[in-house]
Amino acid sequence: RFGGDIRKLTLDKFQATSSNPRGLFTFTTGPTGVTAVSTQTSATFRPAPLTTNANAVAGFLLGMPQSVRRTTVAQLGGYITPQYFFFAQDRWQVNPKLTLNYGVRYELYPYPSGTNPGDQSYYDPETNTVLISGYGPNDDRINIKTERGNIAPRLGVAYRFDDKTVIRAGYGISFVPITLNTLANQNFGSQIDLQIAGSGAAFAVPGITLTTGIPAAPIIDLTSGVVTPPNTAVVGVVNPNQRRGYIQSYNFTVERDLWGFVTSAGYVGSRGTRLPGTLNLNAAGPGSTAAQRPFAILYGRTADVLLSDFMLSNSYHSLQVRSDRRFNKSGRLTIAYTLSRSVDYTAAFALDNDIDINANRGPSNFDRTHNLVVSHVIKLPFGDGGKLFDKNGLRWRGLLGGFTLSGIFVARSGSPVNITGTLGNTNTTTQGSANRPNQTGPAAVLGGLGPGELYFDTSVFVNPDPFTFGNAGRNGVRGPHYINYNATLARTFSFGERYRLQAQMAVFNVTNSPHYNTPSGSFTSAPFGQSPSTFGERQIRFGLRFLF
Repeated sequence: RFGGDIRKLTLDKFQATSSNPRGLFTFTTGPTGVTAVSTQTSATFRPAPLTTNANAVAGFLLGMPQSVRRTTVAQLGGYITPQYFFFAQDRWQVNPKLTLNYGVRYELYPYPSGTNPGDQSYYDPETNTVLISGYGPNDDRINIKTERGNIAPRLGVAYRFDDKTVIRAGYGISFVPITLNTLANQNFGSQIDLQIAGSGAAFAVPGITLTTGIPAAPIIDLTSGVVTPPNTAVVGVVNPNQRRGYIQSYNFTVERDLWGFVTSAGYVGSRGTRLPGTLNLNAAGPGSTAAQRPFAILYGRTADVLLSDFMLSNSYHSLQVRSDRRFNKSGRLTIAYTLSRSVDYTAAFALDNDIDINANRGPSNFDRTHNLVVSHVIKLPFGDGGKLFDKNGLRWRGLLGGFTLSGIFVARSGSPVNITGTLGNTNTTTQGSANRPNQTGPAAVLGGLGPGELYFDTSVFVNPDPFTFGNAGRNGVRGPHYINYNATLARTFSFGERYRLQAQMAVFNVTNSPHYNTPSGSFTSAPFGQSPSTFGERQIRFGLRFLF
């Protein structure tokens, strides 16, 4: 077999893609709090906070924001994304026991072109200028060349060891379909994203209050194709020589019939290389002021400089076991268990620590070490063909017969907790990035659930030394496990050959067990380490469906 898939995707953008077009005022504890530098020298000593949330309220009452931001849409536009996919594949039965499936895909992703001149742009850090698409020396793709080496092979092997045992293995490469211009949405020119902050972590924005409002965005003539943006405008960078990322997927599984249960056990894994991400090139470390940002030193630029590129990675390893059996006419039972570990740098492109990329590597937000799922469909043994009331008269057979009970039981490990933030002093606050506390030892699980109860030991987390990043890892703590059972009782009534009425009662969380949310990982505010709220209380739903 061989074939192709050719697409032309168009996005007409009618919204601000960076921040709020009406403006954002951010009030923090700094402007009205203690501004003296802390003398803390020991990572094992956690001082009392220099400020509280009351200071942020005071800053609001005084009309003194610590930062402001607003996006102005200068022109409505969009972009066109062509995509070209071609494939060839074959299936070869070598002998009655061995079957091979193999193939290859070729994928071509030209860089999107702007719908109108000025719809796309990217910032050049070497020259402190922005290249505007469709103007001057720039074409509608901002002169970004198309990568042409995206070849993705696939291979599958199935070997029938005997009448009850099959061995399967597979390997394949898939390329990331996303285009970087969807991440680099700070398209200066068509949209101007102003970002103005105080000169330090504890200072308000000079000259800007609630009364004065946010300054109007400067509208710049773009027709030269190369312009210098204001120092307070957020700009996006893309790598003009980008190499598209890809995922390698692989598995090895043994499947066997064990006493009527079709059972499989296998290793399933994947590895992502050069995955898309966003990095703030204008981030500065703990204790820095806005004037100490890298591009502020070079050009006086105090706003974010956001690089979008294929630069991250991830990995997934798992043992997957599944057993399934059909019980003639009485139902079906399926049991599936997964032991897994997933590691990555971020859940959605942006990083927490933009200065030390490796500090972001940790368990994925969705990572669960253990995951057990048991599902069943049972025809209750009443009425015609059942063991009970089969021949006890039409009354009981008609009243109790025909019911089906289905359900899903889930038990899995807790989700990761990301510990973030430092206490309110200027020597641990970063610019355009994030900081974490120090972790002095393992965070023991205390098991407390509900308001005022600690789920894990928070005493092992302390403020980092002045002017340093904390060593607490991303997603380094686990929340409470999750156990749940949903069930549905259903029956179908037939009226002749043409009409049927389906009635069902679905119960979610049959046992009404409390499901606690992931504990708070915010080091700087209550309820740090607590899980005070729940979700997923028992619900009962009734339904009728008439079929004809």
